[in-house]
Amino acid sequence: MTTDTVGIRRARVAIFGPAAAAVVGIAMVAVGIAGLAIGRSSHGSVTNAATPPPPPTAPLNITLPRGPTAHVVPSQGSFALLTDHGTMYAPADPALGNPKAARTAGTIVGAATAAGGGVWVVTDGGRVIGVHAPVLGSVQHRGNAPIVGIAPARNGLGYRIVQRDGHVHAFGAPARRGVARFHPTSPVVGIAPAANDGYWIALANGHVYAINAPDLGSANLAPNAKPIVGIASSLAGKGYRLVTADGQVYAFGLPAPYPSAQAFTAPVVGIASAPNGAYWLATADGRVYGFGIAAVKVAPRGRVIAIFAN
Repeated sequence: MTTDTVGIRRARVAIFGPAAAAVVGIAMVAVGIAGLAIGRSSHGSVTNAATPPPPPTAPLNITLPRGPTAHVVPSQGSFALLTDHGTMYAPADPALGNPKAARTAGTIVGAATAAGGGVWVVTDGGRVIGVHAPVLGSVQHRGNAPIVGIAPARNGLGYRIVQRDGHVHAFGAPARRGVARFHPTSPVVGIAPAANDGYWIALANGHVYAINAPDLGSANLAPNAKPIVGIASSLAGKGYRLVTADGQVYAFGLPAPYPSAQAFTAPVVGIASAPNGAYWLATADGRVYGFGIAAVKVAPRGRVIAIFAN
């Protein structure tokens, strides 16, 4: 297994010396003699320790109300785009960075957000590259079924990698729910986490396999319909949406998709869930379309291959 970890930040904790401790003790005695009552602040207090710096790249927690008329909420950019050579564009986190090893690691096919706000990137050969996230393992892939996607475990402390033939490899996720093997009727195009740490696997023909997750349904595509290119579960993991290459969205366990009359400038490559049931669609030329949420203008270099919540 090959592992890479990029940009791991370490916090330093300052410890007071004996002299500082003595000063603090004398001050406390003086306060006691004076009979002063000291109340706790709303943020608590720390004794004999410096205040630690904030954690690096904290994950976004967005709670925004819908607009009263247009049903649009302001965008906070809680998504990232991934290009075919590994560049990431995260409007809410410009300092996220890019995997330096991605260009020589193989063809990039997907990414997933870790609990600490970092990102795991995976190649078609099964190599995982960590960007501010620990790499827990890679797939020593050989054969005719390349890796096509990666999804985080529900707690964000692990990930699952799926091959085109439906074989799933789990790292840091529950072992009993980690590996599935079946014979799909169409190529696998994506994987999405469910609320109970199960997952859903989507096929190009619209069929969805539920592994330790509710079987909510599949898309009934017309014979001449464009294939499914992406799946995204809701932020709560209660349902999922599928999207085709021409932007048709199918919802399962979630409210009906927003009406769309968009003329997309390039093929749709993926879908990402947003707060309050909204979602984004991304096209290969880097445009991001918002449904129930404002779009965000980005200018990526290279061909966009995926959009994911970040």
